[in-house]
Parts: sequence; C-alpha cells; structure tokens
Amino acid sequence: MSYRNKGSMPTTVMVSREPDRSGNFVCDGVADDVQINQAIAYVNGLGGGSVFIERGDYDIIQPIVLFSNINLFGGGSATHITCSVDNVRGIEVIGTGVTHKEYINISDLYLEGTGTGDANGIHIDYVDYMTVENVILENWSDTNWRAGINAWANTTYLHIFNCTCFSNYTGIAFNDTVNYSTIIGCTCYDNIAMGITLSSAGNITISASVTRDNGNHGIFTTGNNAKLIVDGLQSWGNVGSGLILAGHHAKVVSSQFFENEVDGIDIGAWNDIAIIGCSITENRRSGIHGVSCGVCTFVGNVLARNGESTDYGGYGIWLENGSDSCVITGNNFNHQWSGSLRTATAIYIDDSHDITISGNTIWDHPVGGVNGYGLYIVDSLRTLIDGNSIVLCDTAGICEVGTTDYTYVGHNTFNTCGVNATIIGANARLLAEIFQFTEPLGTAAWQVASPTGIVVDAADEGGLALGEAPLKVQQVIRFRVKGVALGNTGAGKGMLLEININAGKPTGSEAYNAEAIAVASVISTEDNVVINDTIEWVIDASDDTDIGDINLGETMELFAMFEDTGADGDIATNAVIRTISMEYV
Repeated sequence: MSYRNKGSMPTTVMVSREPDRSGNFVCDGVADDVQINQAIAYVNGLGGGSVFIERGDYDIIQPIVLFSNINLFGGGSATHITCSVDNVRGIEVIGTGVTHKEYINISDLYLEGTGTGDANGIHIDYVDYMTVENVILENWSDTNWRAGINAWANTTYLHIFNCTCFSNYTGIAFNDTVNYSTIIGCTCYDNIAMGITLSSAGNITISASVTRDNGNHGIFTTGNNAKLIVDGLQSWGNVGSGLILAGHHAKVVSSQFFENEVDGIDIGAWNDIAIIGCSITENRRSGIHGVSCGVCTFVGNVLARNGESTDYGGYGIWLENGSDSCVITGNNFNHQWSGSLRTATAIYIDDSHDITISGNTIWDHPVGGVNGYGLYIVDSLRTLIDGNSIVLCDTAGICEVGTTDYTYVGHNTFNTCGVNATIIGANARLLAEIFQFTEPLGTAAWQVASPTGIVVDAADEGGLALGEAPLKVQQVIRFRVKGVALGNTGAGKGMLLEININAGKPTGSEAYNAEAIAVASVISTEDNVVINDTIEWVIDASDDTDIGDINLGETMELFAMFEDTGADGDIATNAVIRTISMEYV
C-alpha cells in the first residue's frame, strides 16, 4: 500500500492502482479500502468533494465509508473493486435517526463480493438525497434480506439509475420506510432470490427496468407498501412471479411480464391497484392473480398463452378470496392453455363480489386442447358482464357455478362457443323480452277488477301469449311466468303450473314447433304464498333442453296452463296469470 501527496490537493482527488501512480492516493491491490477511505476522509474534511477511482482492479477487506456531500465515481466497469472477505460490505452510507447523511453520489463502478456471507454491496441507512448510477453489483451475499443495493431506515430521495445487479441474494432492496425513491433503467438478473424487493416502502417508482431469470420473483413487495408506480418494466423468466404486490395504491403501466414460472403479476391483500396497457403472456399459471385484493382496475392489457399444457393450465385474470370491487375492461384475452390442474379460462372469479367485466375481447380458449371458458364465476355476487366479445370458447362463454347470483349479463356477443352461457343464479339480471298473456284458454276468463289478468284455477284453463325472439337473442336462458296468487299455499308448500312453448324459425322450412317445450308441475319460486302475493314460476334448459335452442327471430306461442295438486302437497294452480318473460344473452 502506498500514499502520495502531490502538494495541494483539489476538491476532486484521484485514487489509482499501481503501476498507475498518477493518483493522489495510490493503491497496491491489497486492502485498498485504506487509500480509498483516506481520499474520502480528505474531501470530507474540506466539507465535501469528489473522489475519482481510476480504472484498475482493487481489493477491499473493509467497507468503503461515505459521508455527506461526497461524490464517489470511477471509470465504469473497468474500475473493478472486489471484496475478498466474507461478511464485509462493499460501500457503507450510514446516518443516524438524528442526523441523516445526505447529498451523496456513487457512479461508474464495478463492485464484486465473495458470493457468500452476510453483506450488502452498497448499504444505505438513514440517508437523504442520494444517487447511485451506472454501478455493477455482483456476488453480494447468499443470505436472506441482503442485496447488491440495500436501503433501510427512513431513507428518502434515493435514486438508482442504470445499475446492473446479478448473482446477489437480491438485486435491489428498499426496506423499512424508504420513501420518495426511484429505480430507473436498471437490470436485475440471475439473483438467488428476487430482482427487486420492497418492504414497507412508499412513493416508489420503478421505470424502464428489467428483472429476469431470478431464483424467485422478479419484483417482490411485502409489508405496508404504498404508492408504487411501475412503468416500462420487463419481468421474465423468473422462477416465481414477475411481480408480487402487497400494500395499497399501485399503478403498473406499459410493462411486459412473460415466461415466469408462476404468475405474471400476483396481487395479495393490496387495494387500489391499476394495471394498464401491459403485455402479460406465457406465464405458467396465470397472467394476473389476485387474492383478497380490492378496488383494482385492469385496463387495456393483453393476456395470452398463460398456463402450461402439461400440468397447470392457465387463467388470464384470476381473482379469488374476497377480491372485491374490481374492474376488468378493454383487455384482450387469447389462447390460455388447458392442463391437468386447470381449465383454460380468460377470466376466473372465485368468491369475489361486485366485479365489473366490460368491453373485453376473449377468444380461442383453450389453445391446443379441449375444455375452455371465457368467464368462469364461482360463489360470487353482483358481477356485471357487459359489452364483451367472446369467441371460440370450447366449453362455455360464461359459466356460473356454486352460489353465484345477482350477476348482470348485458349486451355481449358470442361466436362459436360450446354453450354461450350457463347461468344458475335465480336472481341473475339478464336481457329480457316480456310478453303479455292475452287469450284465455278453456273456461279461463279475464278478471277486470284488480288484480287484473287471466284467472286460471280449474282443469283445462290457461293463458296464451304470442311473441317473437328479438334479434339480439344469442341464447335463451329461461322463461319466467308472473301473476298474482288467489289462494294460500301453506307453510313449506308452493303452487304448481304447467308451461308449454312452441317455437320455430321463419327460415329454413322449420316447423312452428321445432322447439316444443312442455314442462309440467313447475313449482313456484317461493313457498308459503298467501292471497294477493305476487307469484312466479321459472323454467330453464335443465327442465327442457329445447329452451337453449330458441334463437333470434323465432316465432313463439307460449302457454301457462292449470296444474293439479302435487303428491307432496303443493297446491293446484289458483292465480291470475299476467306475463311471461324470456331472459337471454
């Protein structure tokens, strides 16, 4: 080790490595941290300044320690500083809870660790207004929560530009209330765990960066993070997910997530998320997966070929376990895969409520196999589905299962789906065409006094309505007859009715009764009905499959006929019959 004082030294001093002896401080390749820290101490004694480390290979066995108002820079990757001792940090910038370090710059260096032990490449603690730019960090630690760049403890206004972090435990980590900080133009790859980790950080922007081929997730957030912006990220080839979100208030825009081993984006217990204009493709399980997230918006994204045909199968967007009040609109879903564990589905909603799904294009599910859905909704309430284009879904365009109810299905278009829609919720809101019973049949008669309608209370009596299926009909879901009860059913009992429908197309020489529907002993939807209660009866394709075959433009005759007392005590028809509605998608 050697030291050269070349007379009066300026505010910027230079460190060189033998045989280059041009520096004010000259290193010999052994414990070079001594000369580098001497140079830093000198400019610190002047109240601040710059230390330039000339190109060359340097060895350190203790950390390089920076103070406020210090600019430490090198000659790019050719200024190669290697720490040869385990558990020793490369650079330390540490303030206190009372006095923060501030106005510090580190740039144009290559920092390499041993690859083992418990140390960060650059350790930042209680620091404000700091920049790290064009720094390469390699082989810093194999221990949890260590990283190439690791910031802690109320650090603010930390800006990391154009840095490359690889073969570290984690590339870049912001922990413990790091705030108002940015990661821009950085590449984090081949790290043992994460590319980037955020833990209880706030007001963070990650922009124009790459996280790829990391041993777990591309970006992992945990704790109470807030106000995260991710813009122009590429996250791919990670063993976990491309992006894990936890906290609240995040916006992810114009980013790409592909070929990750789990999900493109995984949202856990994070509220107020917007994912906009992203390309999310070829992830092994799903494009976007939300668990207990709420008030999230997914707009204008492309979600394609997620899932893996040999096992996982895939979903475009998968929301579950109370992921409530989310909006999915204007996205393009195509070619998710079916596998042994999951059936290809564009949008999968499970136990999540008040979801809006509108204006999406959904097509070709599954790719390369059978069984695929556009929308699959499980045990969820108040889903709004409107204005979507759903094409080439092998099993069904829309499928409800479990306790799903109060779904609103509006003006969607279907093409070449196995079934356009399977709707099970008794209270689902569908498009409807209402026809009035106008012709009494048999000895039935009009009752002019209120309640007005056709009285049906004896054998051979009934009412007739005529109608036509609207041109908007793509699939009829059910028919609903409504009227007013003229008798009491008794506790636990309903009222019976027979419903018959004949329908046929005016083209193709089809008979008027090509769809001949006859359903006897239809029980009212409610029991314990009393006189003057509104009463209704419902039939769907589970009662007669011809209901699902009625199509646009078909002419129909619709009958509500008397049905006698049932064997289990349900009473015979005794009601004023008024209308029959055809509910459809």
